[in-house]
Amino acid sequence: MGASTITTARESPRPSCAFGLAGAVALLGIVLMRRRGIAVERLGAGFVAALIVGSSGLFFLPGLLPQSWSHVHAVGAAVSTGFADTTASALGISGNPLVFSALAPLALTALLYGVRKLRPTLAGFGFGIAGTLLFAAVSGTVDIRYVPNFLDPIWLAAHAGVAALLASAVIRKA
Repeated sequence: MGASTITTARESPRPSCAFGLAGAVALLGIVLMRRRGIAVERLGAGFVAALIVGSSGLFFLPGLLPQSWSHVHAVGAAVSTGFADTTASALGISGNPLVFSALAPLALTALLYGVRKLRPTLAGFGFGIAGTLLFAAVSGTVDIRYVPNFLDPIWLAAHAGVAALLASAVIRKA
């Protein structure tokens, strides 16, 4: 039981790195699809918002809020981490294998794929989760429960790949 999740944005570069990796994974997926001649759905603000929610949250927000506004800091702390960290904190279980997997993008895609206008948002969320999982695999900041420690990076990288492939499939124009 080594490392645990990092929950504060000020103490670590984790949120900005996860967001950067999510953006790089999304860009790579889109470029590879276009290079193969595959048309891609139009991406907009929903894609970017879901990418941020899936990867890092609004990690810069706590630094912008005045220290005297303690009630606003509680809200700022809640939205300053990404989906995986927020969900793990809400459940009270760090390193939950269901949270740190491609299950959330898969479930949302299965439920909402029929709504054509939400496809870019679903893709952004999938790429965001892929970036978070990839960062956790590379940096070793998450210890996945019920998985041996030497398999943690493999678990995280495999699920990052699944989330990225799913996101790429979602933004493919039919």
